[in-house]
Amino acid sequence: MPVQDEDLGIAIFIAVGILVVVLIIVFGVISTRRKNRAITPSYDLRIVQAAGQPALATSSVDRLNGKRQWELFQQLFAPGTEVPMVPVSETASMHTPADGNLETEPLTRTLRVSRLSREVREGWPNAMVGFTAYFEPYEFIEFPAVFDATARKFQLIKLSQEGIQILTADQSLVWEASWDSCKVAGVNKEIKLHNGKALMVVDRESINDDSIFEALCVKYGTYWPSAAA
Repeated sequence: MPVQDEDLGIAIFIAVGILVVVLIIVFGVISTRRKNRAITPSYDLRIVQAAGQPALATSSVDRLNGKRQWELFQQLFAPGTEVPMVPVSETASMHTPADGNLETEPLTRTLRVSRLSREVREGWPNAMVGFTAYFEPYEFIEFPAVFDATARKFQLIKLSQEGIQILTADQSLVWEASWDSCKVAGVNKEIKLHNGKALMVVDRESINDDSIFEALCVKYGTYWPSAAA
């Protein structure tokens, strides 16, 4: 092949490669803009038990789509919104059917939303988040709460309406945070907390009832997605 033909072939190959890259970028931008303009939720809703209380939770959404979906969730379930038919007890009401056998029915009520939270449900590379709405009758009823720990640096965690205290066995303070300053991210085997000054990492296996501890931190603390990266 003459030199000019070789140069032309190389130039065409490079041009095609550049075009492909540009198209990928363009379609990626268009897809992101569509997600950011979404007008309907892409998540499912269900009533869950969060730290022993009913809460309205979404299915997980990818973090890229999460910002717009969080905005929609805030619009739909802003504090003060009433949610009907929330199960508050599995065996709260009873009636006697025709055969005379006692049966139980779920007791449901209309409850008012008190607060919303976001949480990291899966870190990179999948990066999934979820949202939860909590109800007024259960606001702060969890406190005080105490969790035993077997970590080297601390042996006790106390939660109150004001915030978190992490202590040694002799009650010496190791770390503390008000709820307003406490950032939270659950990552694999760890629950990461930050009070604006210092990081505290709690190993899930080092405390009793780690799922309840995390649920309370997510409810009253602040969403911290960068810690899950």
